[in-house]
Amino acid sequence: MADKCTIPVIDLHNLPNQLPELISACENWGCFRLINHHKILSTKLMLEMKTVVRSLLDLPVEIKRRSSDVIAGSGYMSPSAKNRLYEALGLYDMAKSGDVERFCQELDATRDQREIIMRYAEAVHELCMRLVKKLAEGLGVKREDIGFENWPCEFRFNKYNFIPESVGSPGVQLHTDSAFLTILQDDESVGGLEVLDKTGKFITVNPWPDTLLVNLGDMAMVWSNGRFCNVKHRVQCKEAKIRVSIASFLLGPRGIVEPLSELVDDDHPLVYMPTTYEDYRKLREIIMRYAEAVHELCMRIMKKLAEGLGVKREDIGFENWPCEFRFNKYNFIPESVGSPGVRLHTDSAFLTILQDDESVGGLEVMDKTGKFITVNPWPDTLLVNLGDMATVWSNGRFCNVKHRVQCKEAKIRVSIASFLLGPRGIVEPLSKLVDDGHPLVYMPTTYEDYRKLRFSTKLQAGEALEHLYTPRFKK
Repeated sequence: MADKCTIPVIDLHNLPNQLPELISACENWGCFRLINHHKILSTKLMLEMKTVVRSLLDLPVEIKRRSSDVIAGSGYMSPSAKNRLYEALGLYDMAKSGDVERFCQELDATRDQREIIMRYAEAVHELCMRLVKKLAEGLGVKREDIGFENWPCEFRFNKYNFIPESVGSPGVQLHTDSAFLTILQDDESVGGLEVLDKTGKFITVNPWPDTLLVNLGDMAMVWSNGRFCNVKHRVQCKEAKIRVSIASFLLGPRGIVEPLSELVDDDHPLVYMPTTYEDYRKLREIIMRYAEAVHELCMRIMKKLAEGLGVKREDIGFENWPCEFRFNKYNFIPESVGSPGVRLHTDSAFLTILQDDESVGGLEVMDKTGKFITVNPWPDTLLVNLGDMATVWSNGRFCNVKHRVQCKEAKIRVSIASFLLGPRGIVEPLSKLVDDGHPLVYMPTTYEDYRKLRFSTKLQAGEALEHLYTPRFKK
């Protein structure tokens, strides 16, 4: 298996001796492969549980919809516009027999199915307890009052309805788990899981039957004060086969989640404010819905821009261009009135959708004559800026707007900027936009290289584009 040489492997039998390796895996990867767990979770029980899960996921949709939410997103998830190949059943809280019983009743599970689900839940919960106690020990936390046993757990039975037309497309988009820890019993033969390492490279996690994959999520980062990392991962369709997995989440404390005092010192200052799992999950849900909506807006605008330039190609792949959020706060005080909040610059990205402050102004754009134009607040509207990548891509047809923020009054100013950065690979003028009347202006680059150029030259107002001029346009 390819991931045997990449993702760390932890032997549960040898865990006392592998404690340093366990902590290293959590600090550097946020995931590891767990082997030799069969005294707690046997091969037989894993196979029985997978059979039960497949049968429940094959139930009619009207029955699956009975699996209701206890917290947001904990019940049945039907295919969506974003993840059209994915569906899931959820059970909250698998550590409570009453919750398991209610889940089984909702789906008309047989007595044998209920008994298997109960035994599997008990075994996975015991595994979770073994692992989190070792994580605490490895960090030097010796307190007995953490109460891991009381943390709620959640099942999620995942089904990917992969078909020939979906090969190469995502089953589930890149994400982290909001929970503390996930124990994944993956599909025994159908791959697709990929994790992102610290360099930003996707690592394929091939099927490895009779083992488990353990992921750390966002709550582990908060609890450990940033010592542990939350692994980014996704599922890609590699072949036209049904893919089924079982994810068991240890969510986190029922009350406040905050960094342990033992993990805060001069070398490790406090990173995260206290929260609750429920509040954090609601926050993630709001951000995710906003991100999906803004991304859809970006796609609509981009396709119209291409159409307006006469570009009819379907292979540009706007959908695969990375996007970035930036939440801006200007702490304006009386002494700062008249001074810049952000100096004159252009955006390095292709396109920016700005949700500006509803009442506090300060944004100014520069027109072609060099005059600053005040952009006053206009609630319930958006401002769209084009940046340097749009100028390159359009071969200079589109201009990158210079803009700044000035302090006009002593009030806090908050805005949300969503950037569509540009292609992941080479950025260059489209051939359709190069002709005798519009000779090639810019040499090929990548967004990453161009961003480095801007920082190294300290040219932030579009002047860095001159370094990309073809010989014909260089002064």
